[in-house]
Amino acid sequence: MKQKLIFLDIDGTLLPPGEMLIPQSTVEALHKAHANGHKLFLCTGRNLRMTQPLLDYGFAHYAAVPVPQLPDRPLELAVKGSAEQTVPLDYSALPETILLEKGAGGTLRGELTLPETLEAPVERGQAVGKVSVYQGENLLSEYEVRAAVDAAKLTLPDALHLLWESLTGVS
Repeated sequence: MKQKLIFLDIDGTLLPPGEMLIPQSTVEALHKAHANGHKLFLCTGRNLRMTQPLLDYGFAHYAAVPVPQLPDRPLELAVKGSAEQTVPLDYSALPETILLEKGAGGTLRGELTLPETLEAPVERGQAVGKVSVYQGENLLSEYEVRAAVDAAKLTLPDALHLLWESLTGVS
């Protein structure tokens, strides 16, 4: 039999609406699927704490492993050609944990790839770099690092206006 990946929602799929216990027939089906070599995954909007009680039903051979902290994670990057000198960085796409098969071996490591500087214009939400997460030498996933704000390109009229403000104190 060919191995399959089975993704299951919790509410209305594993659990009947309004229930907190998985029906015995569903538990038996999960155990049978797992025994036949199929990989079972929870696909839910619930957080890990809320799904933890369900891991004993055939999902327990996976563990939430913390994504390693990046020691040299800058909070902003310099911008050329803008009135903004720097742009704050948004790392929110990087998860706190990754679900891995227990005993898969290898430690996780993260690699941050960012340019030295950005060139204006930069738009809020624009991908400016990435974090690559490896297990041993295997790339598991990549997550975008984004600009948190806009940095418009500085035009000659803008530059003259800034110069006027700095010389006169009048905007």
